[in-house]
Amino acid sequence: MLKHKEAVKFDMEYKNNPAGFLMFFNADDITVAKNYNDSWNYIKQDNNSLKRCSNFNIYLSPEAIRIQRDFSGLLAAAKKGIVL
Repeated sequence: MLKHKEAVKFDMEYKNNPAGFLMFFNADDITVAKNYNDSWNYIKQDNNSLKRCSNFNIYLSPEAIRIQRDFSGLLAAAKKGIVL
């Protein structure tokens, strides 16, 4: 139940606050690296995978946002219960 409450709290705080959402995922206490390979190398070291960290900032970077993405295949697979 705590996870649900925290998810609702996160939603309420950021659903109409895209700048705050970006700032949250770019905070120094969450961000582990500025590029994909370095982030996964960090996560694979020691117990780092158990720490509160994310590489979602890479996906949200200005460079990544300019890349067109087509998620229609993922959505269709999810609706059919297929895990890609």
